[in-house]
Amino acid sequence: MRAQGFTLLEVLVVLLILGLMTGVAVISLRQDPQSRLDQQARLLAQDFTYARDLAIQRHRLVGWHLQAQQSHFSQRTSLGEWQAYVSRALPTRQLPDGMILRASVDWQSDQKAQQGDWPQLIFMPDGSVTPLTLHWQYQEAERALRLSAQGVEWLSEDTP
Repeated sequence: MRAQGFTLLEVLVVLLILGLMTGVAVISLRQDPQSRLDQQARLLAQDFTYARDLAIQRHRLVGWHLQAQQSHFSQRTSLGEWQAYVSRALPTRQLPDGMILRASVDWQSDQKAQQGDWPQLIFMPDGSVTPLTLHWQYQEAERALRLSAQGVEWLSEDTP
């Protein structure tokens, strides 16, 4: 009659795999503040590139909204209203706990700025964009980025 159970080798392999997975998780959680901030900045810059291309392809205004700890995109309808744009390509982004993102908008009038549904950033069908400066802060790390008709400009000394 054969004994049931795991061999010592099988148990050791499982423990090795669990140890490796734990090590990877600890390393990713201990990512330094500048790396986490740069990761968020790169994600948003990629989203902006996609939003610009979307505005050109669909011949519609595409907007970016920053509210509290999250951001999302919208499209301007033929009736002139901003409608949320929901897709896997442009998801709603939630900022990590403790990270602050501020948008400095110079082009909006006071009236538009008071409307809750007006975006801070607008991508035009001709490929242009309304000017915007973004400032990220996470613990002691900071990053700044300016979007304008000339493109994306990293205002920090090193680019992510």
